[in-house]
Amino acid sequence: MKSTLIIVGVVLVMAAIIAGAIWKFRAIAQAEAEADATVMTPYLELLQQGKAEEAWEKYTTPAFKARFSREAYARAISALGQEQGSLKSWRRTLCNEISEPGRGTYLRMKYIVTWDKGDRVTTWDVLKLDGGGFAIDASYNVPAGGGLEPAPR
Repeated sequence: MKSTLIIVGVVLVMAAIIAGAIWKFRAIAQAEAEADATVMTPYLELLQQGKAEEAWEKYTTPAFKARFSREAYARAISALGQEQGSLKSWRRTLCNEISEPGRGTYLRMKYIVTWDKGDRVTTWDVLKLDGGGFAIDASYNVPAGGGLEPAPR
């Protein structure tokens, strides 16, 4: 009888762990889809249209704006366009939810971005805002050897 209760208890604990994992996975998938639809896609569309300053204004956090002024950001995007050609397309390849003390929870979203001169891997940190919604808080080049290289993108 005692061993049966232990087995039932273990099964219930395992079921609760599995249910929690499924719930967390669904919540992250929903946040990823929302961030992609409401921030990343319109942001990248503006860059594709040559509207870097509007992208900076609408889709980045105050902290991002403090690190990269509108003018510095526009120059960096212009230089990237001169180096890589026109922005053709993008596709998300990975998304992880990360929580950091002092920064909050954000999605690290990795994309393969296709330019005239080839593909580049770029990662954006998309912050969950306190009032709801998302905004880009950081961006990184992903060099061929791996790692993250901070860059205004």
